[in-house]
Amino acid sequence: MTRQAARCGSRRLATTPLDFYTELRANQHPRKMWAYYPPGEASKIMELPVQVRIYHNPGCSKSRAALALLEARGIAPEIVHYLTEPPSKATLKTLLGKLGVDPAQLVRATAAELELLLPRRARTEDHLLDLLVRQPRLLQRPIVEVDDRARIGRPPERVLELFE
Repeated sequence: MTRQAARCGSRRLATTPLDFYTELRANQHPRKMWAYYPPGEASKIMELPVQVRIYHNPGCSKSRAALALLEARGIAPEIVHYLTEPPSKATLKTLLGKLGVDPAQLVRATAAELELLLPRRARTEDHLLDLLVRQPRLLQRPIVEVDDRARIGRPPERVLELFE
């Protein structure tokens, strides 16, 4: 079966996504198809086959802005309020692998504050992760996780790199 499409400016709008996965061209990956639709319309047309999770602090303006960016694009992430549900050490290790950053970059603290909490000689990956489990307010925010990749949303627009 063929897929009928209508043009709206430079974007393609699918009207009948019947054989969506079988008719994709080589450069159209299903996880990247949201870029072809106007913000807020993608979720009305199709369901994205990805799991999006945001580690969110409602009191943080950057975290609220990143969540608003995702919702404006029709993406409804799973929201993890990490202050009330702190991530485990295993979860933090997984996030480190997805982010591809040094454990110290997950800590949101000034150098002086970090020195008081954890002396420099004791700053191994395990000690930093233990600190984040004990003090979740020190976790860098927001963190958006999509499948096998993640981004720290500072600035909030960085989370959109996950969907390019």
